[in-house]
Amino acid sequence: MDYYAHNNMIDDSHVRIWEDGSIEELDAYNFWIKRSEDPIKDEKSQKSWIDINDKVSDDLEKKGFGAKNVYSIIL
Repeated sequence: MDYYAHNNMIDDSHVRIWEDGSIEELDAYNFWIKRSEDPIKDEKSQKSWIDINDKVSDDLEKKGFGAKNVYSIIL
């Protein structure tokens, strides 16, 4: 069973619970972005942040969680 939990105070949680009770942590939205005064580093950081969150959106959408690009509201 997979579940996704959103919490405004702490990081989101995306977890798979297997039949034997073991837990696998899955990728979750990252709402924090590391900024830099160096424009090149800042651009790379933002691109990485977007790529990770796009992957999470795609994974959740494939599961039927209906979460396409939820994180984009904070850009």
